[in-house]
Amino acid sequence: MSAVNPWVVCFHPRPGARLRLVCFPHSGGAPAAYRAWSSQLPAWLELQAVRYPGRIGAPGQAPLTHLRDLAHGAAGALTDDDPRPMAFWGHSLGAIVAYEAALLLQDRGGAGPRHLFAAAAGAPHLPLDRPAIHGLDDAGFLAEVAAYGGTPDAVMEHPELLEILLPVLRADFEAYETYRPGGALPAGCPVTVLGGEDDALVSRERLAAWAVQGGGNTPVRLYPGGHFFPQAHADDVLALVVRTLADA
Repeated sequence: MSAVNPWVVCFHPRPGARLRLVCFPHSGGAPAAYRAWSSQLPAWLELQAVRYPGRIGAPGQAPLTHLRDLAHGAAGALTDDDPRPMAFWGHSLGAIVAYEAALLLQDRGGAGPRHLFAAAAGAPHLPLDRPAIHGLDDAGFLAEVAAYGGTPDAVMEHPELLEILLPVLRADFEAYETYRPGGALPAGCPVTVLGGEDDALVSRERLAAWAVQGGGNTPVRLYPGGHFFPQAHADDVLALVVRTLADA
């Protein structure tokens, strides 16, 4: 983790790695979700995980409610004192933050990611296809979040944990639900899309629509499971990422 900027966590620094895999978590997510991945990567690849404000390890920071603010913070941190090229992985909300961060890096004249992996997220140019939930009362909001399947029952049933998590989740959903897309990704940034075969939240059509961003040659990989399929198929997903980046 950078001692100067709290946005980026690196569990296993590899100064000799030629490429960085930057992981953007889902709504309510934190870098710890990628700790196991970090230890399994080959020597030429270093994992860095983005930590949005308000998460564990970022005391005194309020969660942000605008997606472009998340992207601005991440993009700025990723260009601090590390010239090595990057690839981006984003899950759900994280895929859209990664996309916006890539646009920002391009607009600033810097080097954007060499590859973007977008998991469990519809293409960013598509309008929201479900009612927004971030403005619901606590009970209604948590009931909707529970339907996503990514929050353990032990958390949902623990008042003290919910008190910590609720503002973060609500802010993340507001950021996603009020987002309006930017431009197209740089031509040199191919996109690989991953989805769950049983994901009721993101249709295959919305996954396939990433082709607009990936120049038309945008593979879609489907895995058994729902919105949080990367957790159940972590080894297979990571193997795909490594194979794809081997020549990046």
